[in-house]
Amino acid sequence: MILYDEHTWGAYNSITEPDVPFVAGQWKVKQAFALDGDVQSRELLAAALANRDEAQTPPTAVDVFNTSCWPRTDLVVLPKEQSAAGDVVADSTGRPVPSQRLATGELAFLAKDVPSLTGRRFSIVAGRASVEGRAQAEGTSLKSPAVVLRVDAASGAIESLRSPAFDAELCNAKSGIGLNRYYYLLGDKVRQARQSGPAKVTVKESGPLVASLLVESDAPGCAKFSREIRVIDGLDRVDIINTLDKTAVREKEGVHLGFAFNVPGGAMRMDIPWP
Repeated sequence: MILYDEHTWGAYNSITEPDVPFVAGQWKVKQAFALDGDVQSRELLAAALANRDEAQTPPTAVDVFNTSCWPRTDLVVLPKEQSAAGDVVADSTGRPVPSQRLATGELAFLAKDVPSLTGRRFSIVAGRASVEGRAQAEGTSLKSPAVVLRVDAASGAIESLRSPAFDAELCNAKSGIGLNRYYYLLGDKVRQARQSGPAKVTVKESGPLVASLLVESDAPGCAKFSREIRVIDGLDRVDIINTLDKTAVREKEGVHLGFAFNVPGGAMRMDIPWP
């Protein structure tokens, strides 16, 4: 997967002569890294689950595995069909954990402190999820105990990001970029990059576990462009889900998402494969 992602995706003449056999052959080789990685990852997952006794797993139980080398607390989202038994989620001791039925019909719950390289079992129970939780969405704003943000109603970019843990505005509003602003570059003249059109901002999830805003815009280079921005009670982060229905363009082009942070005393770390 790293070889696919880090390598050039085409041939030297893939823009000027996209249909010549040499270019098609180059793409066939390079896309194989992604296709083979997909097949191998599914085979590894199937092998890892081969020894799991399905007969010992109740139909309303879900096993959550933490493959990281550190304990994790994170959001788990179950398909509607897998969570049809109810909206309540209980841990192995029978205690309810925070859960919420999402607008998509999926069921979200918070799996807390799952130890590294192991898993925990949760059960789906009939009933309505608890209304306890402090994640909120209203207008163009999102709020959780760890994060407060506001979306610019015109551009759809985040124009303010704050945390009770820091007495600072973490978004560089003076840049005119904000966070997660869309730019489309056709050719190589950076100053001619175009932005997305006027944004339509609506509340998708109102909380109390998951709160999110759906930002929809017309965008050059895309048939459809949407941004879901969400906060989760119990997690100190902002999730940004950008969905692009990309149009087929054969000219040299690029889609960019700008993030202008303002982190006092911040340190930047980059993880680069194959150093």
